[in-house]
Amino acid sequence: MRVVDGVRAAARPLLGLAVSIALAGVASIALRQDSNWDLQNYHLYNVWAFVHGRYGIDWAPAQLQSFHSPFLDLPFYALLTLGTPPRIISFALAIPTGIAWYFFARIVVHLLAGVPDSRKLPAITTAIAIGITAPMSVSLIGLTMNDWYTAAFVMPAVWLVVRRADCDGPKRGELLAAGALVGAGAGLKLTGTIYGVGLIGGLLLCALAWRARLRAALLAGLGMAAAFAATAGAWMWLMFERYGNPFFPYFNDVFRSPWSDSVSFAATRFGPSSALEWLAFPFVLLWKLEGYVSEPEFRDARPALLYALALVALVLALRRRLIAKRPAEANAIGASAAWRFVGAFFVVSLLAWAVVYRVYRYLVPLEMLGGVLIVYFVLRLAPARRMGVALAAVLLLVVVTAKFPTWWRQKFGEHFLAVQMPKVKPDALVLLVSADPMSYVLPSFPSDARFAGLVSNFNDPDRRNLLQQSIAAVIREHRGPLYALAVPPGRDAGRDALAKMGLARDRCLEIRTNLRVSPLELCELRRVRRADS
Repeated sequence: MRVVDGVRAAARPLLGLAVSIALAGVASIALRQDSNWDLQNYHLYNVWAFVHGRYGIDWAPAQLQSFHSPFLDLPFYALLTLGTPPRIISFALAIPTGIAWYFFARIVVHLLAGVPDSRKLPAITTAIAIGITAPMSVSLIGLTMNDWYTAAFVMPAVWLVVRRADCDGPKRGELLAAGALVGAGAGLKLTGTIYGVGLIGGLLLCALAWRARLRAALLAGLGMAAAFAATAGAWMWLMFERYGNPFFPYFNDVFRSPWSDSVSFAATRFGPSSALEWLAFPFVLLWKLEGYVSEPEFRDARPALLYALALVALVLALRRRLIAKRPAEANAIGASAAWRFVGAFFVVSLLAWAVVYRVYRYLVPLEMLGGVLIVYFVLRLAPARRMGVALAAVLLLVVVTAKFPTWWRQKFGEHFLAVQMPKVKPDALVLLVSADPMSYVLPSFPSDARFAGLVSNFNDPDRRNLLQQSIAAVIREHRGPLYALAVPPGRDAGRDALAKMGLARDRCLEIRTNLRVSPLELCELRRVRRADS
């Protein structure tokens, strides 16, 4: 009987993980098929180019994002290549979501273990519900943008620390593993680096003795560095070897690679532009819905609610210390060290995000943790007899005010991707001449075709960098047929850029697909006198 009970106990986490993945997969299918801008711009092209050795053959046809690591997209590409039904692909793309949900739930249960039994279940349920229903996080389920992959690495790492933070601190292996998880996630998707900063900051600010903090941060940092090198090292070396910048084309104001302009190409154009706006940032999110920290529209009251509750708690704590002349009450909710780590991890990660990225969809792990932090403050501030009402009220508030981004989702069809390609002459050079997401059709061209981004979101014929010079040389020396690929048809998009290369459109045909950016215009080109000659 003991053996059976032991097997059941051991199987319980696996069952929980399986249920979590199943729920995420069902949610992904219910949200419909992915057709987002990034998928059509680079997620398919990059992994196809990597698998087929296209580097040195094509020249940045997926625009700025042509140089992103393709490794996270390998599972998606394998499923697509195998002709997997679209709903199965969507289900599989939600596996990282299920993993992150499972470990988030375990974090919540541990953090709220000290809540009185009469309030524990409502508190845990509310925290999980608020955390997993955030509009941005939900909208990203089953998408190839891979932000849930980052969460699938980060949440187990946080769990490894939280589960030990109330005792003697995490063990050596757990700290190395937590750091390795965050480092691997950051190496596969560089936006995850903010959580490496958050992990180190959280460990340095937790409630352990200072020597234990330094030891913990050092061990986690070693694990992080090793895993980051393993997952990002080869790609960064390739970028450095080819372009003289391991992050090419990002941070080129620092590395000054001749292949691109000396600018950072950072995402800090998003978000607040003044100190006052940063102070009000969570509330600004309630009315600045589009183009502020997200391309599509969205609204989420969670940041404002958490910010307001934290400010109220801070004011009451200061009042208790300064006016009542007595220290703050002991934490009766759960292990104070665990809460301190989570709070520090949250704040430090958010500060790193504010400095480097300011794109809201990179905050999926913090959106989840925000749910349990909201419940923490409600438990601290609301009267015990009104606790159920208070928890229901905050959950209702965030649900009814939410506005979910759409990310160009579409109905399922017979195939995830279908492309109707007109006949293309052998040995073609195809120039992409508008800054639209078009490279997803390039794998459907004949295998001897080459591609170059003449006009893109970071390069054009007016530039004088080595990339543009190389594209100009390829056009000049190419002896086969030339084509222009553009969106939308009939607008003569990229005419001036083509003229500067001594080219003009001739006969045009359409490429039709089942994704949102369709039809595309494919035009044969003829050589004419250059506009600048």
